[in-house]
Amino acid sequence: MILRFYADTGLTVLLAIIVGFVMSFGSLYLFNSISGSHLDITDLLGIPTFLFLLVIWFIVTLLAGSYPALLLSGSSALQLMQKKFSRGGADQLFRKILVVVQFSCSIVLIIAIVIIYQQMKFVGNKNLGFNPNGVLMVNISGVRDPGHLESFSNAISQIPQVHEVSQLQVPPGFSASQRSLHKGDEKSDLTLFTCHADGAVVSTLGLKLLAGKTLPDHLSKTDSMVYVVANKKVIDYLGWTPEEAIGRKVQVDLGNNAYIVGVVDDFNFLSLKRPIEPYIYYAANDAPESFNAMLIKMNTDQLASTMDKVQRDFAKYVPAVAFDYSFLDAHLATLYNADRVMQKVVLLFSCLAIFVSCLGLFGLSAFMAEQKTKEIGIRKVLGASSFSISKMLSLNFLKLVLLSIVIGIPVAIYLMQKWLSHFEYRIHISWLVVGLSATTGLLIALLTVSYQSIKAASANPVNSIKAE
Repeated sequence: MILRFYADTGLTVLLAIIVGFVMSFGSLYLFNSISGSHLDITDLLGIPTFLFLLVIWFIVTLLAGSYPALLLSGSSALQLMQKKFSRGGADQLFRKILVVVQFSCSIVLIIAIVIIYQQMKFVGNKNLGFNPNGVLMVNISGVRDPGHLESFSNAISQIPQVHEVSQLQVPPGFSASQRSLHKGDEKSDLTLFTCHADGAVVSTLGLKLLAGKTLPDHLSKTDSMVYVVANKKVIDYLGWTPEEAIGRKVQVDLGNNAYIVGVVDDFNFLSLKRPIEPYIYYAANDAPESFNAMLIKMNTDQLASTMDKVQRDFAKYVPAVAFDYSFLDAHLATLYNADRVMQKVVLLFSCLAIFVSCLGLFGLSAFMAEQKTKEIGIRKVLGASSFSISKMLSLNFLKLVLLSIVIGIPVAIYLMQKWLSHFEYRIHISWLVVGLSATTGLLIALLTVSYQSIKAASANPVNSIKAE
């Protein structure tokens, strides 16, 4: 008997694995698009895949087959012939626990997908302190002749759609150099980020100038001064107002002649997962860092023709270097690729979890309706309406779903708070969102069990009474 139960379970699991394995070929594109991976069909046909499926088959068969094999094979024939053999026993409790666990996971995932969507929307709409839209980044790290860059810059500046052209060490979204800002005799210096740039960087990025002016465009060969444009974080550390900071000398490991010529408002030059850091742009003749990127602020209404002109000019004036480019807003979006992948994965698993939970509820409702067949028939003979019987059956499942919600909500809030803690700028979890998500799960559960409830309540009471 035990071997028979294991054989039946093993055959069912084997068929499921075969169906799932075949379906995996069709879902390979979906998986690659969600995860960002590049799996090929040949990856599914490797020996590790088949060994993994073999292990899964053995474990699932062992776990799923042990319950009926050990329970039913040890029962007497008289017990097995009784329809109420399992009613009210531990097996019913186990079924209910499984349903509660499944639906609790569904509630967690429903709340999670809503909060993740809200956070990613918040990140997309957050004011970064500069405007990355329409800014083309061209890699010029391989250009050795500054004259070629100047000729290229002058050429593209004549294109009507091009508004600003700037050269700098690194654009926003990339980590700049780190230096120490000294303040008097204090032992603890401030670590800040520095970026070598030209005078057009403020207007190209759309930085808000609070006081002073931008960096100079051209420096004479004898000019030994280091010109600095600092953000407000730096000025606040030094204890000055933006107006007071103009013309003041700063000790920032860039030489003894570093002076502030402008102050810009704070901006997020890295991911929103990090707080705003002290940042300065500087210009100097003997700058320790070179220009690695050119930023081109353009009108994107005629993007294709504008890009053709820029590319032709680059090939003309910088022929020895490949035209390597990207848009600044697209690059900043890549900083959240992992979170967007997580959003897609959670959405997919939410759908799968809801589907599996509904299957569990459907199966349990069918089982309980069958167990109450005679009771339902007697109630109908005594005058009970179909609505009252449907309500009676549905209330049993409503209790399980409400328990799932009670369990799922605190788990979801805890997990989402942990995830949101990675963002310096984040939304606050709204109880309205949590409540609507839980209500959605409740409605899905009620729709699932309503079919069996209505079916059982609408059955002919004569057939119901004869059933036993």
